Amino acid sequence: MNQTSSPTESSTIFVVSGSPAQVRGLGVGDNASTELAAQSIALLTQAVQSPSPVAIVCSHDNRWYTRHAGSFRSWGAANTSVGAGHHLGELVARWLLQQSSESAQHPMPEVLSQDSLSGHPTQIVVLDGSAGLSPKAPLAEVPGADEAHEWCTALLAGEGPGSVEKQWLQERGVIEADLWLELEAEIAQRGWSGGLYWSDMSLGVGRYVARWERKG
Repeated sequence: MNQTSSPTESSTIFVVSGSPAQVRGLGVGDNASTELAAQSIALLTQAVQSPSPVAIVCSHDNRWYTRHAGSFRSWGAANTSVGAGHHLGELVARWLLQQSSESAQHPMPEVLSQDSLSGHPTQIVVLDGSAGLSPKAPLAEVPGADEAHEWCTALLAGEGPGSVEKQWLQERGVIEADLWLELEAEIAQRGWSGGLYWSDMSLGVGRYVARWERKG
């Protein structure tokens, strides 16, 4: 059962992409992925200064699993390691945190791994939108993918796009629909404020950087 934050407790949710293309040594070094990483690293300098452990929330589906703990070996970068983690989302988030820690000249925080929101004071949610936004996308071009991208963008921007069903998202190429709906339900609660810092669909996948906060 998921926990929710106490109304008197300050909480921050950072949303970053799980795209491995933003990790140095992976992908093709495209400008959009480089900018995606830069935006996430800049934002997460706030997370590394949290006095409590940082919880990474990402899919633990077997499709993202690697037996090589902390390593990007399964994605073509055997020499890139983040020390721990067995799922792609956690590996990417740990890499971003390491870069942020260096930028902020602050020790790497203790990291917790979760597959759902828990009400922890500082959570990094690793989440991508539709993977069918162009013919070169992982799912190729999916009808209605642009509608899902608009919904995800509006949600993270705080524009209240309205509730949708899990099937609606899945049919439009959103692989981790459950986590999107969990995030929607969380930030719909009273007291949350935030917004979208950056979005991109140049590789055919909706990729986002956002921050939401609830004051204590």
